[in-house]
Amino acid sequence: MKLMVIDGKPDTTATDDPQGAQSATAASDPHERAYYLAQIPADSLSRKKAHDAIQEGLFNLGLILKDKLDDYTEARRHWDRLLRQYPDNIYRPELYHNLYLMAARMGDNAEAERWRLLMAGEFADTPLGKAMANPDYLRDLKEMHSRQEQLYAAVYEAYLANDNDSVRSAAEYARTHYPTSQILPKFLFIDALTYATQGDAGEFRSRLKHLVETYPQADMAPLAAGWLRESLKGRKINSSGTNVRGMIWATRLTNDSTMLAAATDSLSGISFERDADAPHLVVLAFAVDTINPNILLYNVARYNFATFAVRDFDLEPMQFGPLGLLAVKGFADRAEASRYLTMMLAYPESGITPEVRPIVISQPDFTRLIGAGLSLDDYLNGGEEEGGELSELSEEIGDEGGSNMR
Repeated sequence: MKLMVIDGKPDTTATDDPQGAQSATAASDPHERAYYLAQIPADSLSRKKAHDAIQEGLFNLGLILKDKLDDYTEARRHWDRLLRQYPDNIYRPELYHNLYLMAARMGDNAEAERWRLLMAGEFADTPLGKAMANPDYLRDLKEMHSRQEQLYAAVYEAYLANDNDSVRSAAEYARTHYPTSQILPKFLFIDALTYATQGDAGEFRSRLKHLVETYPQADMAPLAAGWLRESLKGRKINSSGTNVRGMIWATRLTNDSTMLAAATDSLSGISFERDADAPHLVVLAFAVDTINPNILLYNVARYNFATFAVRDFDLEPMQFGPLGLLAVKGFADRAEASRYLTMMLAYPESGITPEVRPIVISQPDFTRLIGAGLSLDDYLNGGEEEGGELSELSEEIGDEGGSNMR
């Protein structure tokens, strides 16, 4: 470095490379040509990333123009460029489908048919490709929006009635005719449960695996993946021949040693009201050596805060020996509590894993359980089955005769 002398003192800020400093400044200034030259990919990996970004941008821009702005002409222009410059792009299945829908909406039946045949030919092994092989695909798609919820309600009723043949037939119909349905994973999940009932562990695992791999972003995927892991670990599935809707909790709901010693397996004269119109709560039961109660409490509280802007539910954690409970209170009746639970189970970050078992129960009946030192299975087995109304996602896949909550 050459030092300049200023007022008799050396200037240590000056260098012998002023051009380098100017170049560095220009490369960081968007107003300079050097700034843009520095962005040019210099190796194959950088070039690949740049091309991937261009493809993603063209596809997403077309979606915005089509779905948000109804500008089909501009959407088509960007998608034509994507297909022209990148004929093997990874977005082709979605692209063909959207181009088909766009042409159909514009009344260009010949163009729509061209994209349908392309999809059915190039992606014949995919659910969407199989569906679009049907010349009446557009009719099925319109029908889907009006029928899917009704069909699923019928499937669930058939499941509760142990009519597994009807469950499987309806699930196959949904898979064939409504492959783009947002609730198709629910059909596949309840279909898998019918094999658990019959003790067919292989088919149960196979169908859960298909669900997880085919619909990884679906609300049902985390739950299906958790059950699949437990089954692969050797956990036995329910094989009672009945589509059971709950776990068996034999742990007494008391920490009083005197009451615990006196408690028996009978209901000791206790009767349950099972009043659907009474205030209800959702009870989340878990083994304390498996689930961290504080983390579960945090996840449920976060879910409530994010989902219910004008509702405030009380959360009460409890522990009875190895059994932990988190009671969510504030529901006017059973229907309201059941809706809350259904929404919670569809939320991936709610903390409801296969190790957490939910039950919907009235406040008076829960008070009776605690006061008498009974267990949750006393409630489930001590009266009509509908009294212990559980979510359909709370099926037993644990060891025969119970779980680690016993």
